[in-house]
Amino acid sequence: MDIHLNWVGPMSLEAAHELLNQDDVGLYQWYGDHPVYGAETLLYIGMAFDQRLGERLEQENWGEWIPSTPSLYVGRVCTENGSAPNNGRTIVMTAEKVLLFSHSPAFNSSNLNNIDGVAQDVRVLNWGMRKSLLPEVSVYRWVAGGQHGHRLPNGLSPVQWSN
Repeated sequence: MDIHLNWVGPMSLEAAHELLNQDDVGLYQWYGDHPVYGAETLLYIGMAFDQRLGERLEQENWGEWIPSTPSLYVGRVCTENGSAPNNGRTIVMTAEKVLLFSHSPAFNSSNLNNIDGVAQDVRVLNWGMRKSLLPEVSVYRWVAGGQHGHRLPNGLSPVQWSN
């Protein structure tokens, strides 16, 4: 399953607080200065589905945690015809899990090492102003066929090229 996310930003916190329409659900990423990782680093990835992005982001207090003004990017799920999928909450949660697992933001503490329940064929494609997110991520190499990490999957072997 491919999950397409279109990212916009950077946006001010004031503009983000106005994201209160029915369609204002999805994911968000915060960037700012970190004492170890440096300037304008990916600090946090989160999601809002049961509440609007504006409501969720109003609960955040990044200005108290980092010495710089944070920047914010918002990502929305996109489909071919623009209609909302029946399993929208699952899609947003799955996208968040895959992004957290593949990027390990500095201030996230949950789901960094947990991709339970994510099918091996899930890919997240990041479009638009994705900032530091990779353009495409999946969990195939971590969940396919019980293989983990950097080992070659069972059944694959180097090609024997003939001249």
